[in-house]
Amino acid sequence: MLFYLERLPPTGPNGFEGLIASLLGTLTGRRFYVASSGRQSGRDMSSERYGGSVIAVECKRYGERSELNEAELAGKLNQARISIPDLDLWVLVTSRDVSDQIYSALYETALPFGIEVRTISAGDGFPSSLETLFATSPQVVIDFLESFLSKDEREELCNSLDNIRLHPAFTQTVAQLKESFSEQSLGYDHWRVEQNGWLRNRFRSKDTRSAFGQSINFAANDIKLVERQTAWRILDEWWEGWSKSEKICYLLSVNPASWIWWLDCVTQ
Repeated sequence: MLFYLERLPPTGPNGFEGLIASLLGTLTGRRFYVASSGRQSGRDMSSERYGGSVIAVECKRYGERSELNEAELAGKLNQARISIPDLDLWVLVTSRDVSDQIYSALYETALPFGIEVRTISAGDGFPSSLETLFATSPQVVIDFLESFLSKDEREELCNSLDNIRLHPAFTQTVAQLKESFSEQSLGYDHWRVEQNGWLRNRFRSKDTRSAFGQSINFAANDIKLVERQTAWRILDEWWEGWSKSEKICYLLSVNPASWIWWLDCVTQ
């Protein structure tokens, strides 16, 4: 199915960018505007700015022999960040798979500025997130590609989209796509990293009294904790077996700092 995309122009409202804008609009209920040539500033389209989160989208429609360029994509993300100061989410939509290396580089580029990064791509499972996006609005896909298809190809494309919709993983993948654009989920990961980092640094600091009202810098290099082998063993066994048992662990302490530090460790 994806090879039909090569017949579409890569840019413009009637090309791959326009198709993605229409599909994302249907998926999220928001309107996406395709950037005009020469004024893209690091994004091919952006969402409406009236309330809610601000989203920029970069589209890459490549053939089988083309590869994603890590430096180029990081540059696009930085351009979008500068041109949209209140940017919340930067999305890469591509007809290729996105390697862990490229995603990690984009994530690290965006994290200091509180920007979330999402990818919609081919090759990230079956059905892939890109194929799932197409199958959420099959008529939109047909309308964009119809002039490039023969009668038999149109029928084949319709059947492919129907098969994706019938796949057992389709409903879950659609839910994940919608959640990735959810205002409630945006910013949480950045907040978690920042707060956990703040806690770790505080517990390593010599001056913890200003933050907690007492000296509890037990993570400092020159501090030795009293070893509680039995308690540590029980916690290790609970943590390692939680995925199977899902048992609840209760930690009771007269010192709030001890459970704050433990909670920070187990949520990493």
